[in-house]
Amino acid sequence: MIRITDRTEIAASYSTLETLSLSCDGEREIISKQVAAEKCLLVYIGDRLTLKIICSPSHLGYLLLGYFYSEGVIASPDEIVRIDISADGRRADIQLREGSDSELAWPRVEQVLSAASANKWLWVTRREKGRELRPLPRHEWQMQEVFALADEFHHAEVYVSAHSRSVHSCTLSVCGVERYFCEDIGRHNALDKVIGMALMGGVDLSNTVAYTSGRVPVDMAVKAIRSRIPVLISKSLPSAEAVEMAKKYNLTMICAAQPHNVLVFADGA
Repeated sequence: MIRITDRTEIAASYSTLETLSLSCDGEREIISKQVAAEKCLLVYIGDRLTLKIICSPSHLGYLLLGYFYSEGVIASPDEIVRIDISADGRRADIQLREGSDSELAWPRVEQVLSAASANKWLWVTRREKGRELRPLPRHEWQMQEVFALADEFHHAEVYVSAHSRSVHSCTLSVCGVERYFCEDIGRHNALDKVIGMALMGGVDLSNTVAYTSGRVPVDMAVKAIRSRIPVLISKSLPSAEAVEMAKKYNLTMICAAQPHNVLVFADGA
């Protein structure tokens, strides 16, 4: 079983700053405002710097596990022995299981992943059969569950926005019950964090629904498909290419989701 040691604290994800508030009628006031913090996480495999990720400094072990799984680098959490995160949230050390085929899948170049996008570079692998995309099986989804999740997410967003308007949120429900919730400056990171949490919890991702605050480009749809998450819901809108991808691989994609109205762009039922 993979072991994750993460010494970071949730409080490190925010900083309180003083700022000047100006109104249109000329009023001036110094106020305190919570803003999101960000770190550049250096990821080492052994003594080799493999990856850099710009992210919010919380739940970093789950972020890496979810990232490697949703990008198809590993087929199971058991392919990683341990993930150790430093106390300052700037370094991660990963130990692969001896003899694991995933050792051949790590990139040969150092790369920075911005918070605004997922991996855009080519993994180098010698596997004859990698974790290529496969269509999701036909699945049932309940309209009442979708609206209930939209209502829960809306209220969670209200709480988050009261502290900072600079993060994305993602929740993962299991069999209709919200189980995992994470924030990050990047919407891809937030999704990877809840995927990592679910994997560590032994959850069957085919029984989950993901709800994200961010828009849905192709790479977000691919993460859901590869992770075998059958339903992806967003408060925002998808790209046309993401909808095409969802229809091709039977991913249910529901966007512009509000407590009383949603738009179903793709139905995998």
